[in-house]
Amino acid sequence: MTAFVVRRLVRLAVVVIGVSLVTFAILHASGDPVALIMPEAPEADRVVDLAKLAPDGTNANATTSQRETDMGGGPVLYDNLVEVALAD
Repeated sequence: MTAFVVRRLVRLAVVVIGVSLVTFAILHASGDPVALIMPEAPEADRVVDLAKLAPDGTNANATTSQRETDMGGGPVLYDNLVEVALAD
């Protein structure tokens, strides 16, 4: 039984190392994936000032509770319904 587990662990290590090397080689050969997908400079109409999304200068955080949970002082989870439309 021990020999079986050892063989399986060795095979697991070989597969993990092999997949890692193949993935690294593919990514290294193709270059930076972000640079391939994104344009070099963002277009002016695509840039959004995330600090001020609403006309009054607030953002989505203004719709959530600022209280903390009783389990470690983490943030309260929330779910907001929003409507997204193109700006005029």
